Amino acid sequence: MKEIHKAITTLCIKVDSMENEIQKLKSKASQQHDYKNAELRRSKDGKNPELKGDDGKLLKTHNICLNIVAGTSKRVSEKQKNSNLNQLFEKPFTPRLTPKNILTIEPQTSTYADSLHHDKRTYNHITRTYIQNPNIFKL
Repeated sequence: MKEIHKAITTLCIKVDSMENEIQKLKSKASQQHDYKNAELRRSKDGKNPELKGDDGKLLKTHNICLNIVAGTSKRVSEKQKNSNLNQLFEKPFTPRLTPKNILTIEPQTSTYADSLHHDKRTYNHITRTYIQNPNIFKL
């Protein structure tokens, strides 16, 4: 009996010490984000690394071959301009008159109670067919 009592007391002491350690760790974690414990760094370290090229300084992420695509040339990628603008204005602009799809809302011919009654009849029909033919709905 004394051995069990000793084991229980040692366990209680260990649990108390673990609780104290957990509280210390929690307090350290909360202090980690305070301004007084913030790490200081040089402003140079935060800048993007740069490369010197023919056109000056370029960021490393800059893609200088962006406009170069295999199989294309500058002449093909440019849009052709219409030199004769008079052809654009030969016919006056008339908007097309197309009938718009207008939503038609049907008038309410039944009451809420009628719709509930209809749903109940549908449900009863389904359950009746399931009871009569139980093998229909099995996969």
